[in-house]
Amino acid sequence: MSESLWYEQAKRGVYVMGLCPGITDTHFQVTAGGKKEDLPQGLSQTPEHVVDVAMKALQLRHKPTIFTGVKNVVFASLSRVLSRRSIVKMTGGMMPS
Repeated sequence: MSESLWYEQAKRGVYVMGLCPGITDTHFQVTAGGKKEDLPQGLSQTPEHVVDVAMKALQLRHKPTIFTGVKNVVFASLSRVLSRRSIVKMTGGMMPS
């Protein structure tokens, strides 16, 4: 949706950005009933990193969709080459039982 809005509003000088931060080390995990140690540390990023990337992207105003981090770009790209079933099995296997 943000990409469509970005395209439609560009003529009016309105910039729309969809931010895709991926796994971020916040209190969400615990609030949702999980444990902090359940966060996959190799994929997790700090809120400060997410804000830095978002602010730089807002200044540049080049793209409608921003992924924070190379690993998030890779995971997003997997949906283009793997089936949904494969992705569900792979990501589901990352979470502790």
